[in-house]
Amino acid sequence: MRREWSDSPIRNLKGDNAMKVVPVSGEIALIAVHQLEGQYVLEVPCQDFDEYKALPDVVKYQRVNCVKTGWSSDTGRACYKSGVPTATVV
Repeated sequence: MRREWSDSPIRNLKGDNAMKVVPVSGEIALIAVHQLEGQYVLEVPCQDFDEYKALPDVVKYQRVNCVKTGWSSDTGRACYKSGVPTATVV
């Protein structure tokens, strides 16, 4: 028996059972994680240059700092890489 989307119990939740989306502060979505020559390369979604500029300069992955290193408008992804020297802002 085929169910229609309108029959879904998930779609029809009401009151306290309604689905809620809560943003997670300080988190960033990852599209892919690679390990190349012992360094992490993280790919995150990024559709345009304004979005790229708004991304944090440094993120932490597996307790390792990864620095924003580039953006591809063709793929809609920005990259972070570990092993890039950083300095503490004072």
